[in-house]
Amino acid sequence: MGPKALRIILALSSTALALLAAVVFLLLRSPESDPETLRELALESDEIRTAAMRELVARGDGVWDSFSDPDVGRVLQRNVEEREFRGVAVSSNEFGMRERPYELVKPEGTTRIALLGDSFVFGYKVPAQDRLGVFLEGYLNERRGQGSGDSPLECLHLGISSWNVQAECAYLRRQLHLLQPDLVVHVVVVNDLDDLQGVRGFGAMGGFSPQFRHRANGTFTMMTPASLWPRRVQNFLLDALDHVSRERYRRAAGEIARLAKAVEEMGGRYVLLIAWDSFNPMAHKYLAPELPAQQVAFVSRTFTEDLRYRIGRSDRHWNRAGHERMAQLLYGLITERDLLPSLRPASWDAATQVVREVHHPGVAEASFVDRYEQSLRKRAEEQIRPMLDIAGLKQRQAKQIYGGVDAQGHVAPFAAMILANRSADRLRLVGQRHPASLLEGGEAHIYVDEFEVGRLSLAGPKRLEEEYELPEELRERPYVSVRMETSDHILVDVARGTCSSFLLQRVELR
Repeated sequence: MGPKALRIILALSSTALALLAAVVFLLLRSPESDPETLRELALESDEIRTAAMRELVARGDGVWDSFSDPDVGRVLQRNVEEREFRGVAVSSNEFGMRERPYELVKPEGTTRIALLGDSFVFGYKVPAQDRLGVFLEGYLNERRGQGSGDSPLECLHLGISSWNVQAECAYLRRQLHLLQPDLVVHVVVVNDLDDLQGVRGFGAMGGFSPQFRHRANGTFTMMTPASLWPRRVQNFLLDALDHVSRERYRRAAGEIARLAKAVEEMGGRYVLLIAWDSFNPMAHKYLAPELPAQQVAFVSRTFTEDLRYRIGRSDRHWNRAGHERMAQLLYGLITERDLLPSLRPASWDAATQVVREVHHPGVAEASFVDRYEQSLRKRAEEQIRPMLDIAGLKQRQAKQIYGGVDAQGHVAPFAAMILANRSADRLRLVGQRHPASLLEGGEAHIYVDEFEVGRLSLAGPKRLEEEYELPEELRERPYVSVRMETSDHILVDVARGTCSSFLLQRVELR
C-alpha cells in the first residue's frame, strides 16, 4: 500500500471509524486507490453513510435536524441513540421524536394519546422515563375500567424544544389522518408566541426562523434580543397592547382552533392545557376564545412557581416530580370529562385532588382578565415611551424592541417595536444609509400597526431623516407598533449572518 493511500485513510479516520474500516477493506480489494473512487465506493453503503453521519453529529453541538415543512421547522436527528443533551441521554425514533418507535397508522384496537408541545413535553433535562406520558400511561393501565380488556394504550410525546404554537399545530394536524389520536393534550407555555428557530451546522440552533426565512435574523421572542442588550429582559410581546402582539395571539388562536376542530372531526378529543404563569388571564382571553370550557384546562401559577416541581430556581421546566404531578392532573381531567370512553378509567382520589389544587386555582387566575389588563396598562404607562434613542439605549427602552434591531442600530429585513402614542400625527426616523451602490433600488416599507405609512429608499444620502403622516384611525390608540420590512440588505457580520438594511438612531411619534 503506497503513501497516497495511507494519507487518504488518515484523513477519513477523523470522520468515522466505521468509514475507515470500510475504506481499508476497499483498498485491499480494489486496484483503484484514488480519493474520488474511494469516496464513491464508500457512499454506496447505507451502513457506512449512517455511521459517518452519526459520528459527525456526535462531534457537533446540537441534536436537531431540519424538517421539510417550514411551519414545523425542526425535529430531532432521526434514530439517535443515547445522545447526551443538556445533561441527559436523548434517543429518537425514525420520525425525529423523543419517543419509542410506533406505528404511524394507528393499529386497530389501540387507544392513542398524543401529548403535543415544546420542551415541557419533550422532557427538557429529565430522562425519558420520567416524563408525564410515561406516568400517565401507567396510571391508565392500572385503573382501566372493566370491559376495556388489555387493548394497547400509547401515550406519545410529540414535542420539540422551542417549538411554537404554529409548529406544534402544523406537525400534528398534517398527520391526523394517520395517527388518529383518541385524545390530544396540547400543552402551551408562556414562550409559545416566540419565533421558531431553525437549524444550522450539525444540529445546532440557528438565528433565523424557517417559518419566516425572508426576515433573516429579524426574529422575535418574549425577551429582548441578545444583540441589543447584554442582559436579556422580558419585553411587551405578551401584553397584547399593540398590533404586533395582538396579531401573534390571533394567529396562534387560529391554529389552535383549527387543530381542535380537526381532532374532533376525526373522532378524537382535544384539550388545551395552558401553563402561562402570570399571563394565564391573557392566554384565557386571546388563545382560547373559540374553545368551549371542556377543551381548556389551566396550570396555576402557584404550581409553576413551586420549586419542588421545577428543574431549578431559574428553570421552570418540570422535574420528575413535576411530570408525575402533571400526569395526575391529566388523569383527573380524563375521568372528570370522560375523555377516554373506550378505557373508562376508574376515578382516583389523588388525581381528583390534583385537579382541585392545580387546575381550579388556574381557572380562577385566568378569570381576572380585566384586573390583569389594568396592571399591564399601569406598567406600560410607566415604562413605554413615544421615542427610542438607539444610540443611547437604556435597558428600559430596550424592552420596547421586539426584534430586528441590534445595539449598533442595524435594522434587519424585519424589525418591530412598540411606542406610546399621545395623539401623534407623524412618525419620524433618524439614522444612516449604507453606500448607495450596495442597495440601489431597495426600499423599506414602514408600517404603524396595520397601516403602511410610507416607504424609505435604502439608497440615497448617507444622512437619513424621514417623517411620515399617520392615519386618523391611530390617534386614539395608546400604544402602536412600528414595523419595518425591507427588500434588501447587506451583511455586517458574515460569520453570524447578521443583516443590515440601514442604521436606525432614533424613532419617535410626534
